[in-house]
Amino acid sequence: MGKYQRRKGKRNEWLLRKILKEYGIEVENASLEGYDVRVCGIWKGEVKSGKQVPKWLYDKLGENEFLFCKRDRREWLVVMPLEFFLEKFT
Repeated sequence: MGKYQRRKGKRNEWLLRKILKEYGIEVENASLEGYDVRVCGIWKGEVKSGKQVPKWLYDKLGENEFLFCKRDRREWLVVMPLEFFLEKFT
């Protein structure tokens, strides 16, 4: 991974933490622990941005509030817009 990609990743992690803190959600950097963020002191999270995030996720989500998806022999995932998460979480 190049320097630009690392900087972009760190910038987006910082931006997400800033947004969550503005809504009163406890969030901290957890990169030294092997993941990107810790939310409310208990939930581990990764932050991904850029072209590695599949466009089809956005296409399938459409105007829905969330998207359930499951790859063969893997666990279920839930994808939702940040605004929806903030509305329900705060």
